[in-house]
Amino acid sequence: MPQREVLPDVGHGCSKDLSNGLERDHCRLKQRLKPMRGVKCNVSADILGRGHALIQNVRSGFSMVTESVPRDLRLAVAWPQLARMI
Repeated sequence: MPQREVLPDVGHGCSKDLSNGLERDHCRLKQRLKPMRGVKCNVSADILGRGHALIQNVRSGFSMVTESVPRDLRLAVAWPQLARMI
């Protein structure tokens, strides 16, 4: 018995992109990943890592500037001094 006789309103898509959600979203995924390709040289990666470590240390209270400040206010207190040093 042919499929059209059993289910007359069912359509059959031939394209792999129609049935695969990952393939259907591939264009938007590529647009999102393009700016996030990472750093291109070791110097930039080193600067990024050191900056991240500095902010984490300030946030954790390992800085003399923020050791007596509550945790949720540490970056707000230290930011003006960090901005002046940059």
